[in-house]
Amino acid sequence: MTFLWMIMILSLFCGLTVASPVILILTMEVTLFTFLFMMYSYKLLNYGSTCLKYFVVQSMASLMMLVSCAFNMVYCGGMTVWLVFMMLTGLYLKLGVFPMHFWVISVTEELPYLMLGTLGIPMKILPLNFLWAFLLTSVGVEYWTYVCMGAIGSMVIGLILGLSMLSIRGVLGASSITHSGWFLLALLSMDIIKYFLLYSMMLSILLWSLNYLNSILVSLSLYGLSGLPPFSIFFGKVLVLSNCFLFQMPLVYVVVALFTSIFSLFYYLKYSFRFYMINYKTSIFTMSFAFIFMVNVLSSFLLFLL
Repeated sequence: MTFLWMIMILSLFCGLTVASPVILILTMEVTLFTFLFMMYSYKLLNYGSTCLKYFVVQSMASLMMLVSCAFNMVYCGGMTVWLVFMMLTGLYLKLGVFPMHFWVISVTEELPYLMLGTLGIPMKILPLNFLWAFLLTSVGVEYWTYVCMGAIGSMVIGLILGLSMLSIRGVLGASSITHSGWFLLALLSMDIIKYFLLYSMMLSILLWSLNYLNSILVSLSLYGLSGLPPFSIFFGKVLVLSNCFLFQMPLVYVVVALFTSIFSLFYYLKYSFRFYMINYKTSIFTMSFAFIFMVNVLSSFLLFLL
């Protein structure tokens, strides 16, 4: 497993430093196969339908992106409308963004917590980096509307799915769809790095606490992941929305983002209270770690002062 993590980290580093879109797509494939080998290490290949679905979806996404790049290189006439849509569709499949979110819940419900973290953090880095570069260099501002629609659609669908989920893994899958929408909005407002760091920190703490059955920490982490003030993701959402105003995005996008964020609190709080009421014997270590967690999270807004 350590060797696989080394390959994953090296692939991410290479993908973040290369300039060629084709090489970046191939680097994504390396991370995909690394993830599949991690599944094998966890004996998850027994869940054939889940692994096959994830592999087929990611391979189709990469194929669409490669075809789009190939046509653009051959004809050298700039990105046409259908090439832009093909590229965005491939990236949306990679990220699990609306309307290409159909695979997320069925995959997350079968994964252990460590693999959920791998799917939610490292596997999103290169597609987000590709999308950021694609929006800044290859397409005009007129296509940003379609990215906004994908962002808002992901928030709404994530809310609807989250309210209907009956397991914590299903909730995390719905949360992944919702936050993918926030990633797109953060891309357009140029705040993706800060927001992604805050999300990664909160998701990592939540999955660690779930893995070790620390019910108090799970409850606090769900509060944080929901964007409830005064936790760190709340400050991230405030920063994203404030910059949306600065970039003069349509008000309807900001309003929908606010309402979906508010209503999504229902399913986060439902599971947060459920874990809080679990009758585990609370140790001194648990209380101390919860205190440290609170201090770290509440002080994380200092990131925005740098």
